[in-house]
Amino acid sequence: EELTGKSITDRDAFRAEIGKVRRQGYAVMDEENEAGMRAVAVPLLNDQGHAFASLATAVPVFRLGLDELIAHVPLLQEAAAELAARLPQR
Repeated sequence: EELTGKSITDRDAFRAEIGKVRRQGYAVMDEENEAGMRAVAVPLLNDQGHAFASLATAVPVFRLGLDELIAHVPLLQEAAAELAARLPQR
């Protein structure tokens, strides 16, 4: 897979981004993986609070702005909680 001009390639920057994701409870991809696409993802948490899967949605950049996409995070988190409760966690 090719990198884009927005791909995080510095280890310290990547660690900082992971810390930010943990603090805010969701991850954002804004053309880092694929030019012209952005996405948000939330974790599915088990009973111990550990992520065992994720739920994401992606859109072309012309379809939604980043803030508009992030506004969908609460809905994704609600769906992730319901899905986590229904999925086997072994």
